[in-house]
Amino acid sequence: MGSARLTSLLKGLVSETPVDPATVRAGLASSYRACGDVATDLASRDLLEFGPDLIALWFADPMRRAPIELSLQHDPLLVLESRHPELAGQSELDASGPQVQRWFAPKRVRRVLAALAQGAERSRADCLLLLRGFAGLHQLAAQSPLASLSEPLRQECATRWAERLGQRYPEQLAIVPSFRCDRNCAYCFSRAQLRDAPCDMTLQDFGRVLDTTAADGRISRINFFGGEPTQFEALPAFVAELERRGLRFYFSTNALGSAAQFAQLLARPSLEMVTLHVDQRTAYQPAELEVFLANARALGQHRVQTVVRYNLTDHAERSWPLLETVLRLLPKANFSFAVVFPAGDRGNQHVPLDELERFAPKIVSLVRFVLDRFPRISRVVLSKPFPLCAFSDEELRLLVSRIDYRNICEIDRRGFADQIQVGPDLTATPCMAVTAEPYRVQALQPLAQLAQSFAERLAPVMAKPMKPICLHCALFRSGHCQAACYAYAQ
Repeated sequence: MGSARLTSLLKGLVSETPVDPATVRAGLASSYRACGDVATDLASRDLLEFGPDLIALWFADPMRRAPIELSLQHDPLLVLESRHPELAGQSELDASGPQVQRWFAPKRVRRVLAALAQGAERSRADCLLLLRGFAGLHQLAAQSPLASLSEPLRQECATRWAERLGQRYPEQLAIVPSFRCDRNCAYCFSRAQLRDAPCDMTLQDFGRVLDTTAADGRISRINFFGGEPTQFEALPAFVAELERRGLRFYFSTNALGSAAQFAQLLARPSLEMVTLHVDQRTAYQPAELEVFLANARALGQHRVQTVVRYNLTDHAERSWPLLETVLRLLPKANFSFAVVFPAGDRGNQHVPLDELERFAPKIVSLVRFVLDRFPRISRVVLSKPFPLCAFSDEELRLLVSRIDYRNICEIDRRGFADQIQVGPDLTATPCMAVTAEPYRVQALQPLAQLAQSFAERLAPVMAKPMKPICLHCALFRSGHCQAACYAYAQ
């Protein structure tokens, strides 16, 4: 078939849904530029069908790499991490299950990895270059037995994957020096501790925590949590001790503390990041709102990374006036949001599992609002796992291409060492949300020992989905969807 004739046929498919696969693939293989451009555009509309073909074309035609990469960013399989990448392509689909399973169908996983392996034979360097932009594909290449890469290349993929995790998630420890707080937020998962708060952590105890947990030198930073860290009078002394040990820190805050203390913390050379929690405007008294906005402005004047955090408590609410004000004050901040989840004792306001899906339209609306109004924001994060099946294919493609979608909980990253928290009473929990007695360690231990203990205690929990219906879904069995935070399992 002549190139002009093929181009004409391809242009005739522009308004058709679905398109003819054979014709599109012929266009992708054509050396005629106009023909290839039309075919590439058509293929990008149906990544379920043509994703592997676009990967193959990425290797074959360097001139088309930029638009192909933009298209592939909409592919959940290539973007989303997996808890069990070694199972990808092995979990059979439930015919009555969610349609989103098609993205992770065994046959499709094999086709994608086959296209990657063929490209790697053409160029090892190009393979590694492609993986840099796609976390899910990189993880599959490093860990899935279906990725038929050469053993040296697989080892290099695995090494770079470990480096990638280390850069994105530095080794850390969360420390709650005090549960004191001037707020009483209904959705706070520390409500029980706020009500029955033990004594504050002393500077001497803080040193013991670091001496014990950080003895092997793995920890590089401390996350101060609470309660409200800026209300803890000894926090500057804790920070000085960190700096003496060469560690860095970050903290979460409601920004309602005194401007002087807030400014002192922002000026510390070891400060790495601040997470600013924003509530609905109606949650603040006029004087509180004035303090909050003043401290938000101070954040904007300092060169410190800021994350604006917003909790979703009402699925029907579509107005975010205070959030909009804060994002205008901090146009370069990252933005993090999540549906509220339960405390260990269920003593806080939270969304029941059966109602999670009701928040899907709000999530889509919020993401579009933030990205449309604040294009300078570099990163938007859905920070708690949310069921993939709650979104249509089109909505899911939008979300995974525009935001950091946390489809799996971070609690078990690096062998359960990523989210460990030590409280004022010096007991340790696997994260700040999973705090029930069965998962609590009473005595201080090195980080590696704590992680091993939490792995043993949570192994039975990890084998169960948050909702029984998920047990039959290939997304859960292959580790691509967890549906909710592990706090639900307590």
